[in-house]
Amino acid sequence: MVITEKLDTVVQLIRLAAQTESTVPFSALYGCFAKNTPRSDMHDTLEEACNQLAHWNDAIYSAVMAKKDTGCPGSGFFDTFSIHRNAEYEAIAPNIPHVTRLTDLQQQAITQLERARVYQHAALNA
Repeated sequence: MVITEKLDTVVQLIRLAAQTESTVPFSALYGCFAKNTPRSDMHDTLEEACNQLAHWNDAIYSAVMAKKDTGCPGSGFFDTFSIHRNAEYEAIAPNIPHVTRLTDLQQQAITQLERARVYQHAALNA
């Protein structure tokens, strides 16, 4: 469920990262919400914020999210990328049907590719 009263905050968090060509740690996203907010609601709100910034055909803004251990976004981003950028996904990860089987190098390559697209989109739409 999207937490509508936090949507503008999350949009601004993601937009700023894109405009400054930086990333958002998941802890920063989670810090926008009350402690008892379900993670699924936080992620639904993130997805809606990214949709407000751009259609997936133009840029997948969740690429700016960064997990502490890998610096890459979470699995939801890779699912979205594999669906909406299938040719690019197949070029980087041929014959890997499920994103949980991506190597760290493949995740990094996909992330870098989409972050460049997001940063360009943000610069053109500032």
